[in-house]
Formats: sequence, C-alpha cells, structure tokens
Amino acid sequence: MTKGSKTLLKIGLILYLIISVLSIIKLFDIKGLEEILKISNISIPMTTIILLAYAWDKGDDTVCKIGILCLVVSIVVGLLRSFGVIDTIYGEKMIDKIAASVRDVASGGLSLCAMLALLNLIPISDDRSSILKVVAVLAYVVYIFLNVAGNFVNLLDSKLLLNVQSLCSYVSNFAEYTFIVVYLLNKKVDPVEEIKQENPVLQQQIVIEQPTQPVTEPVIENPMFTTPPYNPQVVQQPVPQVMPQQVIQQPVVQQPVTVPETEPVTQPAPTGPMIPQIVMPTTPPVQ
Repeated sequence: MTKGSKTLLKIGLILYLIISVLSIIKLFDIKGLEEILKISNISIPMTTIILLAYAWDKGDDTVCKIGILCLVVSIVVGLLRSFGVIDTIYGEKMIDKIAASVRDVASGGLSLCAMLALLNLIPISDDRSSILKVVAVLAYVVYIFLNVAGNFVNLLDSKLLLNVQSLCSYVSNFAEYTFIVVYLLNKKVDPVEEIKQENPVLQQQIVIEQPTQPVTEPVIENPMFTTPPYNPQVVQQPVPQVMPQQVIQQPVVQQPVTVPETEPVTQPAPTGPMIPQIVMPTTPPVQ
C-alpha cells in the first residue's frame, strides 16, 4: 500500500482504540474523569476510514483527501459539542446553527466520499450502471442540502420538504445497492484472472516460474558406446595395439567305422607292397 494510505489506517486505528478504551472506562462511573471521558462522545467511523484508505491505494486520492478533511471537521465539531462550547441540536444562536450546518456538511460529505470511493472501485459495465451511479450521488447530495437547510428552516412545518428528504435517502440507498448487485450478477471474470489483475506482482511470479524450454526425457545411452568427455589437460598416451591371437582348432579325428563281419571274400594276393587305408574325417577343418 502507499505511504499515505498506511498512515491513514494507523491513525484511524489508534483513535478508535482510544475512544473504545474511554467508552469502557465511562461504564464504571469513575469520579474525577468526567471531563476527560467526554471525548468518548465522538465516534470514529473505522469502516469508512478503511474504505477511503483502500480507495487511496487504488489511485483515488482526491476523494480520499476530501473524506479525511470532512472527518477531521466532524471530529472537531463533535469535541466542541461534547465540552459544551456549542449546541448543535437545540441551539438557538446563530453560531450554533452555523456549527450544526458545518457538522451536517462534514458528516454528509464523509458519507458521500465513502460512497464515491466504493462506486469508483467497481467498473461500470453498461449505461444502466452509469445511470444508477449518478442517481445515487445526486439523491444523496439533495438529502445533505435539505438536512443543512433544516438548521435554519423547520422542516416539520413543511411536510413536502420532509417527505422529499426521506425520499432522497431511500432513492440514494436503493440506487447504490442496485449498482453493486448488478455488477456482481453480470460479473463473468475468472476468479484466478481477477486475482492476477489485482496483484501484478503475483502475475509476474507466475510468468517467471513457467519453464522457458520444453522438458524432454533423458536419453539413456549404451555404456559400451559412450564416448568419455574430452579433457585437454589430460595427455592421452598411445595405447599399444595388441594383435588378436588366432586360435587354431585341431580337426577332430573320428574313429574308423567298424564294418560288421561278413563272409570273407577270396581275393587274389597283392603283387606289390601293402598301403594302409586311411579313413578321412567327415567334418571339414576350421578355416
């Protein structure tokens, strides 16, 4: 929040605490504190102060400053009335009537600033909402004017003015409530998007946290074909090549096949030397 809105909230909370403590002490009727306890007769509209501070934080500082001025004037007039300096209720003097008029203008102006602060925070959706906003403000302005006029002219003598004042109060309240209800009924914004719009810092954090590159699954390489990283500081020594040893397989010599005995065949006796017969293996040698 801005520095001005924070200051307004702190001052308003401190004043509300002081008035509350004095009001509690006043319940015990402690003697000797009557004059000090008169301060508890004023009221601190804390809800209005919070609304004005919130509007100030949103940039509507003009309405907020006017509302603060009306609040200060209302508190001063209330203190003067509490200590008996002026009589803003039954006073017949001109100074009392002027003081009562100042009180009514300050109190009505504070309520009007609170209304404007609330209505300015809500965006206008269509022409109907704009008309409701204008009607609420104008009707309350007429109400304040008739209330101030009642300090100099007895409105009870004129039933018409008294009825108009009451009518303006009802019309202003109804137009204000209708403006808010129409906005809520026509609201179609996603709550998440609205939070991002209200809090730009959160929106920036959400954008930053999104990954800038697509996430890919890691590729598992075959460790037998993985190339080690190159390190220029390590001098690679030549590795002597070792010639693979050739394995010579010996052919398997099969045993001679035994031929079953048959009746001997009479052959002529050989005339030359005897050459032994060698049976060749059936499995070819390995290349």
